[in-house]
Amino acid sequence: MSYEFIPAEEVQTHARLSMFGPAGSGKTYTALSIASGLGKKVAVIDTERGSAAKYAKQFEFHHLKMEPPYAPTNFIQAMKAALDGGFDVLVIDSITHEWDGKGGIKEIVDKAAERKGGNSWAGWAVGTPEHNKFVDAMLAIPMHVIATMRAKTEWALEDKGGKKTPRKIGLGAQQRDGIEYEFDVVMLMDMDNGGTIVKSRSDIIVNGEYIEKPDKAFGEKFLSWVSSGEKPSSASTKPPDANGGASPSFDKAEPVANEGSDGKASPVGGSADGGDASTTEVQRLIKELSDTFPDAELLEGMSWGERIAMRSVEWFNVKLEDLEGGDLEAMIGRLGKTKETLEAGT
Repeated sequence: MSYEFIPAEEVQTHARLSMFGPAGSGKTYTALSIASGLGKKVAVIDTERGSAAKYAKQFEFHHLKMEPPYAPTNFIQAMKAALDGGFDVLVIDSITHEWDGKGGIKEIVDKAAERKGGNSWAGWAVGTPEHNKFVDAMLAIPMHVIATMRAKTEWALEDKGGKKTPRKIGLGAQQRDGIEYEFDVVMLMDMDNGGTIVKSRSDIIVNGEYIEKPDKAFGEKFLSWVSSGEKPSSASTKPPDANGGASPSFDKAEPVANEGSDGKASPVGGSADGGDASTTEVQRLIKELSDTFPDAELLEGMSWGERIAMRSVEWFNVKLEDLEGGDLEAMIGRLGKTKETLEAGT
């Protein structure tokens, strides 16, 4: 392999902004406000129990209420849906759930370690590649991305008018250590809804700068920075790989949560009516496997793609190549055969 150095040129890119702060610091509202300055068509992946929809009167955006499991694959599928929808800006509120939520990385690692006799190294051997795929997808998607994160918090006493007043402060983001390296700008929100720039690659957004209530103007400023330079080649960007499974859809944001026809929130990876017949059959077989064999509880509710293959290899000694690729009909046959094999051995 040969290497060649070429003259450096400034190239247009997409905004990568993260913000973290304690509860009540205004992360969701601020993210929507900044997003309005980055583009006209905004999509929101909402893991915070539909809280973004409360601001549907103030901002125009499309909303996806994500339910557990907060597996990286589900986030990637949602990103792909945003890309397919032609949105300019994607707000992920929040990426803490990918790390610390139900079905997220820490839970995946714990359960993988338990299956390996408590070996944490084996657990991280499963979890780290999954997390890296999520990060890579978030960085590669050709649209502006704003990712919020919850913060580890503590209370401090502040002197106000001669009186000691307790105040909640954010200490660090609830995500994997080092996540801040992945973003162009990182902002720490406080209880006055202001933001301190704690990391910046920009020459017009200054490290240490304090911004009172960051808004659309800040988004426009950010946009002016990433829009300078030459247009990138189409080969320099690629959509996220969802590793199979149906992509969810974004609905026009209303002041109520996104619900299915039965009044219940639709799960990520399927429609309110359960999706097409093939997908439903796969889900039924997975449910049967889960009910029959307790060690397979993680299969229930997960997409039929990579995660099924990974879990099947670990629990059922099924060859990976027997489950990878192919169409849904083939997947149904393989899952059915797996069930028969397991039953014969019990």
